[in-house]
Amino acid sequence: SPQFIEPPINQSVTEGNSVNFSCRASGVPAPTLVWIFNNAELPSGINQTNHEGESFLEFLSYILNWKSYKAMMIKTINNGNTSLPLTSIFTKERATKPSLLRASQEYTPLSSFTTSVIANVLVLSSNRVSIFALSDGPPEINPELKNQSVTYNSPLQFKCSLSGFPTPEVLWTKDGMYLGKKNTLMIRQARFEDSGEYTCSAENLEGSMKSTFWIKVKGGTVLIHINEKEF
Repeated sequence: SPQFIEPPINQSVTEGNSVNFSCRASGVPAPTLVWIFNNAELPSGINQTNHEGESFLEFLSYILNWKSYKAMMIKTINNGNTSLPLTSIFTKERATKPSLLRASQEYTPLSSFTTSVIANVLVLSSNRVSIFALSDGPPEINPELKNQSVTYNSPLQFKCSLSGFPTPEVLWTKDGMYLGKKNTLMIRQARFEDSGEYTCSAENLEGSMKSTFWIKVKGGTVLIHINEKEF
């Protein structure tokens, strides 16, 4: 019976970019891989390449409007057909306003389905795949970055950017001095010298944002040890 060697994998695709999909199958005789669209042949403008049980599908510009594509693996078994849907692709029209995806949330799949190999009404194998389409959006700065006072020796953690696609590049500075490029700034134990003006900047191809705020470290309990000496 036919089976997958390399099924398609989940992908995140930005609208307007090119994207490639491939699948490989084995069987004796070699199965035929056919890509279809809405139970019909592929429309023009999409490149398909087949070679000995392997098939490639290339979208040169990913600006389709809610179109679904599927790959079928076909092999004759006892005068019947064995088919296996491999993948399905959905995209949406470019939005008039940026669509933001928060880093704290999971991406919602635009399409997911179960693939199965069926022979003589018996399910031989099954697996589920999903694909995501992401919309471009400028960075969104964490609104909790505000002037604040903290207690000496307390831990601090600040997240700069909450969302944006492509993933924003982040830069942290303190009093104009470079601190790092990680999205989250961590201070394990606040010291008086940690007081100052902090700035976080986030930038991607869609825009840039920054936030400046003050941190003031207040005095905590100070323990003084006195060594007694004998005179």
